[in-house]
Amino acid sequence: MPISPQASPTPPRIFISYSHDSADHEERVLGLSERLRTDGFEAQIDQYVAGRLKEDWSRWMLDQLDWADSVLLVCTETYYRRFRGHETPDVGFGVDWEGNLITNAIYQARSRTRKFVPILFTATDAQFIPEPLQGKDRFLLDSETAYESLKSHLTGRSGVEPGELGEIVIQPRKTGKPLTFPQSSPGISSDSLTADSRTSSPLSSSTPSGIHIGSIDLSGAQGAIVAPTGPVHQTFGPMINTGGGAYVGGSIETGGGKFVAGDDQSQTTWATPKQFAALLQALRQNLAEAKLDPDSHVEIERDLTSLESQAAKPEPRLSVIAARLGSVKSILESGAGIGTAAIGLAQLVQRGLEMAQQLFR
Repeated sequence: MPISPQASPTPPRIFISYSHDSADHEERVLGLSERLRTDGFEAQIDQYVAGRLKEDWSRWMLDQLDWADSVLLVCTETYYRRFRGHETPDVGFGVDWEGNLITNAIYQARSRTRKFVPILFTATDAQFIPEPLQGKDRFLLDSETAYESLKSHLTGRSGVEPGELGEIVIQPRKTGKPLTFPQSSPGISSDSLTADSRTSSPLSSSTPSGIHIGSIDLSGAQGAIVAPTGPVHQTFGPMINTGGGAYVGGSIETGGGKFVAGDDQSQTTWATPKQFAALLQALRQNLAEAKLDPDSHVEIERDLTSLESQAAKPEPRLSVIAARLGSVKSILESGAGIGTAAIGLAQLVQRGLEMAQQLFR
C-alpha cells in the first residue's frame, strides 16, 4: 500500500520498472525519478546502480520489488512484449524477469493490491498495459495536473475527503382514519328502504282535478303517471278505486300513462326517481359493511354500477334494472354474505325491485 509522507517517518519508496527502448526514453524515465525524489519520494531505478552492483541483476530486481511501497510500470510496446515473454531470446531479460515476478505477486494477492501502477508518457501506449494491470488505475503523465494525481495516488490521498455524518431524521409514518357513515341516507328515510315498508303515512289532500286520496298526495302527479307518452285527460265515473282514498269528482290527467292504485283493503307507497337514486346509494353503503366473499363483492359492485348508469338515462329500461337487481338478489340468496348488513342489503334489493316496477317500463 502507498504510504502517506505525513503518516510515515520515512518517505514512500518507489521502484520504476521500464524497458530500455531508446536513449531518449531512458532519459525521460530518469527525469521522472528525479522529479519524484525532489518531491519527497525515494525513487529507485537501475541507472542509479549500474556498474556498482555486488550481486546479479535478477536478485537486485527481486529485492527492489520487495523493498518498494509502490512500483511504477512505464508501459510501451517494447515493455509489453518483454513483460509477456514474447521478446527475441537474446534481449530484454530484465523486464521479462520483472514481468514474471509482478504477475506472480498479483496472482498471490488475488488481484487485491494497489502496489503496481501503470504509467504512460503517450496516450497511444495505453494499448500496451499488461493484462494483469488493465483494471488498475493508470496515469498518463502529460501535464502537471496528471503528475499531481499520481502523487496523490502514491500517498493514498486520491479522491475527496467525505464530510461528517449527520443524524438521520426519521419522519413518522402516515396513519389512516376510520371511515364514518351518516346515520341515514340523505333524501330517503330508513322506513321507506325496508322490504316490509309497504305503506306511507296518510296525507289527506285534494288534487286540482278533484280527487281526494287518503294515503298519497297526487297533486304533483307523482306516482300516478307511469311512463308518460303525451297528455291525456280521462274522466272517471262517480266512484273509482283510489287505493284507499275517495273519488270526489272531476277528471285526472295521467300524461298518457295509466292510473295505478291498490285495492280498497290496502294502501300503496308511490316511489320517485330521487328515492330510487337514494336507494342505490344506500345499497352501496350496506355493501361496504356486508361480510361478502371477494368474488361476490366484485359482482355486486358491477351490478350496482350498471344500475346507476341505467337509472341516470332519460328513459331507464325496466328490464335492465330488474335484471341487475335480480342478479344481486340471487347472489345474496346463495349465502354470499352474513350479518345484519347483508340482511339489510337483501331488504334494500327487494324494495328496489318494487320501486322499479312503479317508476320504469
